[in-house]
Amino acid sequence: MRRFLSPLLSGCIIFILTLESLASEISDKFIGLTKDAKFELISRIECKFNTYHPQGILKIGDNYYISSVEVLEARRKYDQPDEFGYDRTPGRGIGHLFKVDAEGNLVKDLILTEGRMYHPSGIDFDGTHIWVGVAEYRPDSRSTIFKVDTNLTNAEKIFTVGDHIGGLVYDRDDDLLYGLSWGSRRIYCWTPGGFELYRYKNPSHFVDYQDAKYVGDNLMLASGMNKFNFGIAGQKDVREFGGMALIELPTGRIINEIPVLVYCGNGCVITHNPMYISISNEKLQFYFAPQDNKTIIYIYQGQ
Repeated sequence: MRRFLSPLLSGCIIFILTLESLASEISDKFIGLTKDAKFELISRIECKFNTYHPQGILKIGDNYYISSVEVLEARRKYDQPDEFGYDRTPGRGIGHLFKVDAEGNLVKDLILTEGRMYHPSGIDFDGTHIWVGVAEYRPDSRSTIFKVDTNLTNAEKIFTVGDHIGGLVYDRDDDLLYGLSWGSRRIYCWTPGGFELYRYKNPSHFVDYQDAKYVGDNLMLASGMNKFNFGIAGQKDVREFGGMALIELPTGRIINEIPVLVYCGNGCVITHNPMYISISNEKLQFYFAPQDNKTIIYIYQGQ
């Protein structure tokens, strides 16, 4: 059992918080959510810098970490796949991992770019380091997996993968790393050094997971979105639809899955990209950052 000791400055009281007990509380409460789940906005933090296109978010202490892609040259779709099977050009850009304080100020910007790989993934925390992938911005491509210290002073290249990895989840109980491919259609399991143990197909086609977090007991909470055409008689009426799922990592079995139909100012669903989850006042607390460029971190309580 892993324990983190946190001394309170006032009263010198020591609280022992186990990841296992917190995780159990998160999963137990999420299992109780249904399609009628209520999301109450309790706070918002406006980021005071250009955030580009955010991909993942973490809250560690009082700071937030946001992975993001800055596109310098747009990708172009091919009329037909090229000789390597790619359906589009790689484009050109810069990958970022931002450290942000509680007021939305930029503390540090770590550049994560390697050749044609500039698209950071969703991110997770192993208790010491942040894990982030940097991929080519196209499906079925390549990625490099990094682990980064919380001061953003060192990005250690761990291994490369022959696929676009759009999300990472670190199983702190078994010390295993899981990766989600483009659209989360494939889920990989690796040792921390990059040895692939197995992979499986995502059994759900409800939403494409964009970001995911480990919540203990070999479970991850994933969130994402999809677009569906609600038009009839040949009409086009495409709308964005969000969702979250609690998933058993070794098998891909879905424990609970709910729709999310809460939208922010620009019309995108709150689960559009980054998501983080915690417990506050015995309630689930969700952090979403769905908007580009002038990102607002929305904090919701869910029940």
